[in-house]
Amino acid sequence: MMPEQPGMPTATRDWQTANRAYLALRLEDLKSRLQNSQAEPARHAEVDAEASARIRFAREAADAARRPPALDLLTSLFGLTPLEQDVLLLSVALDIDDDFTEIFAAGDSRQRRACMALAFAPHRNGAGTMPALDTLMPGRPLRRFALVASRETPEHTPWSLRAPLYSEERVLAFLRGIQIAERRIAQVVHALDGGLEAPGHSKAIAEVAETLDKNARGWPLIRVASDSYEDAREVAKAGIRRAGLNPAELDLTLLAERRSEWEELFPLLAREAALGQMAYWIGTGPQKNIDLALTALARLVVEELEAPLLIHAGVSLSSEYKSSTVWLPRLGRRAQREAWQMSLSSVAHSVNGELDHIVQQFDLGTADIARATRLAAQKAEMRSHQSESAIVSGDDLWAACREHSQLRLDDLARRLDPCFVWDDLVVPPTIMAQLREITAQVQQRAHVYESWGFGAKLARGRGISVLFAGGSGMGKTMAAEVIANELKLDLHCIDLSGVINKYIGETEKNLRRVFDAAERSGSILFFDEADALFGTRTEVRDSHDRYANIEVNYLLQRMEDYSGLAILATNRKQALDTAFLRRLRFVVDFPFPDFEHRRRIWQRVFPPEARLDQLDYNALARLEVSGGNIKTIAINAAFLAASAGSSISTLHVMRAAAREFTKLDRAITSAEFGPYAEVIRR
Repeated sequence: MMPEQPGMPTATRDWQTANRAYLALRLEDLKSRLQNSQAEPARHAEVDAEASARIRFAREAADAARRPPALDLLTSLFGLTPLEQDVLLLSVALDIDDDFTEIFAAGDSRQRRACMALAFAPHRNGAGTMPALDTLMPGRPLRRFALVASRETPEHTPWSLRAPLYSEERVLAFLRGIQIAERRIAQVVHALDGGLEAPGHSKAIAEVAETLDKNARGWPLIRVASDSYEDAREVAKAGIRRAGLNPAELDLTLLAERRSEWEELFPLLAREAALGQMAYWIGTGPQKNIDLALTALARLVVEELEAPLLIHAGVSLSSEYKSSTVWLPRLGRRAQREAWQMSLSSVAHSVNGELDHIVQQFDLGTADIARATRLAAQKAEMRSHQSESAIVSGDDLWAACREHSQLRLDDLARRLDPCFVWDDLVVPPTIMAQLREITAQVQQRAHVYESWGFGAKLARGRGISVLFAGGSGMGKTMAAEVIANELKLDLHCIDLSGVINKYIGETEKNLRRVFDAAERSGSILFFDEADALFGTRTEVRDSHDRYANIEVNYLLQRMEDYSGLAILATNRKQALDTAFLRRLRFVVDFPFPDFEHRRRIWQRVFPPEARLDQLDYNALARLEVSGGNIKTIAINAAFLAASAGSSISTLHVMRAAAREFTKLDRAITSAEFGPYAEVIRR
């Protein structure tokens, strides 16, 4: 029995006392009926009035504590008949009352456990053995939900009339009023802790709870439709709790590893859902397209597991499964801000003034916000080395958002690590002013859209789309890195070979992945050689032209809807679709560097640590090459000097430049190389 604890509420202690008394009286009643049936097997024994009154009194005492006795609750949960109740009681009888040993051994000294034949005796009433055999069929509750156990003996097969019955530890504890964990499913089932109930998700949470309430007697299947697996999981948890149930996750990956045990595990999972008042979230993991094996297992769980189930709508199920779908909209900026405030309330922070900027930059769901907050708190603790006084700063939260929402598009994008700053960039003043204006627009979005109310006027087109046009090596990529470095954002270069696909619809699908992931992560997208994607639409001559134009049309729409910063680079501006150019907020033309700009580039291209002779920068600036070529020449000159064991001289640079000119099919002339031309030709 569960010992009474000093701190236990009075109602709980009263229920425990009444429940123990009720269970004892039910066993006493069963014992009496078994004894009478053995003494007078032809007549069905009747419970005397006094015993019946005591049972009724104990039940009423338990009900007074607002809970029925555990046996009655279990009977209601699984729909047990009186015969099945007796079988259940007999399976646990020896664990509670030693007096049953004599009853089990009566007439057969070898019998040490109860069997189905013994349980059926008080219910025979002239009937044959068929009702008893039906009770032990796999589809009946006793076996269907693993409420009792049976084992093979030398004389009897399991579940035969004379096979011994054993108690299930979980069921025995439940009847005694004790909740314990079922050890055999502990590896595949995990209790889910609380999460954020974002205001933007309140309607979806209420729908989940209402569906569970309406189907309290059945086993509802609820599909939560959301772009974010994690948000769908959070809403499922909150809805299950609001319905008065306990949320738990059924890990399909771990369940798949125990394939040989499925026949045993499924009844245990169904039983645990009922006894523990649980609903299962079917955990498929955050991947959008789970593999075929897990999809098949998800379908099997939905078909076989008799329990309330919730699953992400991204998992493909047959239409034959009756389910309710709850649609989860993406959180708007205001709802995200409220979610951030709720999440930050659990940690010491100083980010109120920067929260709008964070909300504008990172499009995160509730689960992402909660994890980013925890990560920021860890960063603050590591920085302060004193957990009691660790205060989360805006920089901590910004870094946590970047780290948590790293763009995972290995096959479509590569992450660039920005290493350049404004001083590294040598461009005309007008170009520099444009680049700083682009940066300022990203930084001031929260102020303009929220504080000044422009966001209410712009349902679309909040993003900043920029075109960098100019020849190869003019500084387009460097400028993108400078902006990313200044904004403290990740920069991802889109791999066009992975995006463009010859199969119809695949290019759009890849682009959707790119834009969706970029919006969530706040990353800057950099499309190099953008004319390959954003080219001019053509006259439709065949199906290929039509689908090519569909791709361009989709890009035009997606760029307009995109809320982040997208930078497109091209050296063929004239090849871009004119409708697309009209939708760009900035067009920056990077000119070929003149003499003065080339001189400044040469002065900055060599690192401070490099050993330099007195370089003739005027002579180097006469070389009419782009910034990208200058960088290549400088590196090759450094290797020439290192091989010679000397400092980098003007001659080393001129020799490296000659190699670059040869590569570019350009002549080495005295106009550019001056007196070094003759030296190089020797």
